[in-house]
Amino acid sequence: MERSTLVDEVAAEIELGLPETARRAAERLHKLDEIATHLARGGLRRRLTVDPYSSSHLEMVGVSTARSSIPAFGGLLYGTSALAHGLRIARSDVLDAWEISRIKVGDMDYFGKDERMRWQQILLVYEVLEVLLKEGRPRIILLDLPLFISRREEATVFEDTMIAAEWEELESRINAFWVKHLGQLYPFSPDGVVLASLRSHSATSLFAALLKNPNTTPDPIDEETAQLVQGEWTLLRQLGQSRLLDQVLSALTRSIAYSYEDLDLDPRWQPQELHHVGILGLFMRARHRTGIWHIQVPGHRTQWSSEALDQLSINLIRATLYDDGSAIPLPLWYAQQLVRFPKELLYAYRECIAEELKLHDRR
Repeated sequence: MERSTLVDEVAAEIELGLPETARRAAERLHKLDEIATHLARGGLRRRLTVDPYSSSHLEMVGVSTARSSIPAFGGLLYGTSALAHGLRIARSDVLDAWEISRIKVGDMDYFGKDERMRWQQILLVYEVLEVLLKEGRPRIILLDLPLFISRREEATVFEDTMIAAEWEELESRINAFWVKHLGQLYPFSPDGVVLASLRSHSATSLFAALLKNPNTTPDPIDEETAQLVQGEWTLLRQLGQSRLLDQVLSALTRSIAYSYEDLDLDPRWQPQELHHVGILGLFMRARHRTGIWHIQVPGHRTQWSSEALDQLSINLIRATLYDDGSAIPLPLWYAQQLVRFPKELLYAYRECIAEELKLHDRR
């Protein structure tokens, strides 16, 4: 009986399948390039003009969070922190830097621990935002958390009513923030602070909004482009919409913006205040080697102009001083690098609690 090794089988399979696999890949890449070129020319991509000689000052803040936890007393001790790192930049020079931080230490059981600690991080972010808006220093605030909280976050509450109070606190605090401060933010105030979320995100949302509503964007776009998305939806999904957008966006470009009201989101997402004023999303690539960022800003498509969205994108590019795959605007990069909650503090805290328990037992 002739025997073959696993290596022999793999080599044979590759040899037999190589021509067909190469043919399919070539067809897919050709179609990907063809569709991407059509979309870019049809207005899905907007080019941004950045003045390399501009010496105007740019004030921007990045806000990020961290958390850690350890087992203790049948549950968890946890610590969360939020850090705002502000910079004043002129060209490639950092003229000033400052920080604001907030922390929270507490204990909880294991049920829903990830969601509940994330809620604490979000609460700290809103504490920091309150301080930033009160001081009035920044013109642009960048978050690495989304502006909205999806319905699935609340699902944990219905499985255990014991933590309903924690969700209600989060819901109440974030809605109170938006009610109180909406008038200080752009576009609701012409001179207001721009509050934006910057994260990585699937490109599906852009194409889904355009599929549902060709008028989803405040940006000009060819009617044929919207028709292409509607007529070739199955093909776009097969090609991969994020892969497609990666082909469309080159350095110093952004996609058209789209409205979150045109996505099929569960209508119970939070904060409720943003249901009324809306959220816009867009994608951009700052430099040749940077990744694609997803930007969220509050406001309806009738309140934002293409020029205002272009200017925000240009400012984000100006604040990105390096060109590599991990580069993001410098204030947010610093915030992400510097925010920490060391576990050593929790271990020390656990020891202190243990000592207090011993003293209590002796009484």
